This record gives sequence, structure tokens and C-alpha cells, in this order.
Amino acid sequence: VNANWRKLSVMRYWRMKLDSSIEVRKSIYERLPFGHGAGLERRFALEVLEKSPEVLAWSKINDKRGSFHLHIKYLANDGNYKSYFPDFLIKTDKKIYLVETKSDRDFEKDPDVQAKAINAKKMCELFSKIKCPFKELKQPQEWEYVLIPQSRFNANLGLSFEALANVCKDAT
Repeated sequence: VNANWRKLSVMRYWRMKLDSSIEVRKSIYERLPFGHGAGLERRFALEVLEKSPEVLAWSKINDKRGSFHLHIKYLANDGNYKSYFPDFLIKTDKKIYLVETKSDRDFEKDPDVQAKAINAKKMCELFSKIKCPFKELKQPQEWEYVLIPQSRFNANLGLSFEALANVCKDAT
């Protein structure tokens, strides 16, 4: 696997409008951007990530803004290779998770959802084989991809992150 490990801190701050961001505690950033169309992402961040005791740290994954954040290549339904940026990177004491939240409409009708999920799962298997070069991070070795459909999120409000991830394991 050809990978360049970078710390999230390489990107010292995010450019964002104050009114479309939220204050967070479990991130290296004081605020993270959630656009006006990001209702499910925002709710997941506030109701699950910020409240779950097993979540040690998390961040949104910055997409298309010239950052160094993680992206995954996949073969899109139109036959072209594209970059996929999952919504979240989440650290627990056992695993690093890549998480995608998806509206039920997109989950059911977007032909690329499953292609993205398949490639993200494969990449997590590969990432799990690579040792993190930053010893001070005490990063878990194992990576896992989780796709969280909106209906499962809504039906399981109040669960911790790992419990919700367990409920959503078969979504892909």
C-alpha cells in the first residue's frame, strides 16, 4: 500500500462561516463546518460523536478544499474513476472508523453508494495493515468503514457510537 501518513493538524484551520459551523470538544479543531444541507451529519456529530464515551476524537473529512485529508478512489456508475470523501474519521481506543451518513433517498437511489462502500471497506482492510509512524498518537491499528442510513440512525437514537456502528454493519 502506498500511503502518506499525515496528521489532521497539517490543516491548522478550516475556512467556514460561523453560522454554518458547530463548536466541538472531541476534535483538534474548535469548530467544524456543517453546511445548511448537512442536517444528518450535524445531528450525528452532536448526538452521537460528542456524547459517546468511547469516541476519543473525531473530525469531518475535508473534501475538495485542497486539504490533505483522506480520499478513496472508486469506479463510478458512469464508468469514470472518482474520489470519495467519507463524512467522518473517528478514533476509539480499539479502532479508527471511516463513517458515511446517508439520507434514505440517496442510500436507496444513488448507484454509487455501494461502489464507494465496497472500496472504502477494502481500503480499511489495507489501512489496518499499515503501522502509524506517529508513536505519540497511540492510534489503533484496525480500521473499519461504517455506512449509516438515516432511517437506522433515527430508529436508534440514544445509542452510543459503537452500538450504532454495530446496528449498521450490514448496510453495505
